[in-house]
Amino acid sequence: MCRTIEYIKDNNFQTANDVYTHESYDISITTPKSCPPDKPQYLRVSNTTEDKLQLRWIPGFDGGHVQTFIIEYRNEKTDPWTIKTVDSIISNYDPQIYELSGLQSAILFEIRLCAKNKIGTSPNTESITVSTSNSGSNMASMKADRDESNDQTVGLIVLSILLPIAILTTFILTRRQCKYANSTKIECYGVFVLLSSIIFIKNMCELGFILCV
Repeated sequence: MCRTIEYIKDNNFQTANDVYTHESYDISITTPKSCPPDKPQYLRVSNTTEDKLQLRWIPGFDGGHVQTFIIEYRNEKTDPWTIKTVDSIISNYDPQIYELSGLQSAILFEIRLCAKNKIGTSPNTESITVSTSNSGSNMASMKADRDESNDQTVGLIVLSILLPIAILTTFILTRRQCKYANSTKIECYGVFVLLSSIIFIKNMCELGFILCV
């Protein structure tokens, strides 16, 4: 029991056992907060493949005890939840990362998350919805890109062959002389031939452009 100094003096309790005053006895102690963990924050998907989804989130306060995370996910068109229990990594204040694997491609999944310690469980996060990649569309896209690259390469090769030939032909033709039907010899320096050759080169360039597109 705890009494004031005046009460002890008035009642001659100075030598009594188990009698204390509030000045000599401190009953206050410090106890850590102990409670269920706070709800995780900022659940999101940071990467997707045909059969995997990489999740990230920020943990909340652990409630004074080691916490684990409960990931629940399901096909959006079905009811049962699949549950994964994940240990906390690094520290309670760093982003947590977990990869869901073995999933079907091109399927929409609903995902939510909560935290748990020995005292209890936090509320669930808001559900997020995300789809795995479509393997067929990825392959088709890669094939289209590869075919386009091959077409451009072939076009450039054809253009690099035809252009020097056209230039060489122009050079040869402009140096030749021509004769008219009346046998009058006229020096022809290839003005008209040069014009025709330029048109030829232009056509070759247009052909190369078409092949490169």
